Amino acid sequence: MIKEIEVKAKIKNHAQLLDKIKALGCILSAPIRQEDQVFLPLGYDLDDKLKGISVLRIRKNNDKILFTLKQSQANDLACLERELEIGDEKIMREIIELLNFYKVVEVKKIRRKCKYNDYEICVDQVESLGDFIEVEKMTDQDVVQTQEELFTFLESLGVKREDRVLHGYDVLMFNKKNEK
Repeated sequence: MIKEIEVKAKIKNHAQLLDKIKALGCILSAPIRQEDQVFLPLGYDLDDKLKGISVLRIRKNNDKILFTLKQSQANDLACLERELEIGDEKIMREIIELLNFYKVVEVKKIRRKCKYNDYEICVDQVESLGDFIEVEKMTDQDVVQTQEELFTFLESLGVKREDRVLHGYDVLMFNKKNEK
């Protein structure tokens, strides 16, 4: 089954990273404002082990509204993901709540992205968290091997191992909100 596998790192030198991305022949998109509401089943929190548990998201993505279901597979950054565009955020939120999910956190960011081979590169400015780079790949390959491949690519852009982040923005925001 095809999964979204990604790696993420804190950005230390924004200008240098953008120069290296540009040197690959990549052109980052115009900034995209994304506002996410993340929902979990009642009884769960983002510091629980969520492997196989559905995490739901409503994302305002500039002028679109997207509904996403994610199920963590091997770790936080390897998920079975299904997404579709919706027309009414309020109704979707009501449906989610009727399914006994609750809003656990919100994440707001400005994203610029591009494609490089079979990777999607995202450069994010996340409110309250800072600047990050993500590289993701849709694949049915081994998670650990794919994440190592992706991080090796990040290292080619000058990203250091110590800057690697092992959780999604939702968990990082939850931890910051709860000072963990």
